Amino acid sequence: MFRFLALIIILLTFGWIAVALKSRSVSLAAAGERLKGAGTNIVGSITGYKSLSTKDFGQKLILPLIVICVLVLGLTGLVPPVLFGVHLSGYLLMFHLVIGALFIMAMAIGAVIWAEQNVFNAQDWAELK
Repeated sequence: MFRFLALIIILLTFGWIAVALKSRSVSLAAAGERLKGAGTNIVGSITGYKSLSTKDFGQKLILPLIVICVLVLGLTGLVPPVLFGVHLSGYLLMFHLVIGALFIMAMAIGAVIWAEQNVFNAQDWAELK
């Protein structure tokens, strides 16, 4: 029952995305190219940094690491139960847990790094008045 429901939800999600793109007059090929370009940018940002200052560290390493962790966690957490009807166990479970810990650490580091950009300053006070 869970497998069937999960597959229906996944198909409905992709259908909803396709309808939303079509209503905005975006072709699926153009959306695929944009997604491919975003993936290329993520890979390029991981491999293309020259210095590792604090601000660059968040944008060049932590954000792509978070994205990769989310994708891996989604694949390892959803694919086995939905497609094969098996629960996580053995090496796949250990891999999933290690990536989960890496994701939590990356999120914590990202929160600390990006906190500086979200400091309440005088301009914010002016907008509240």
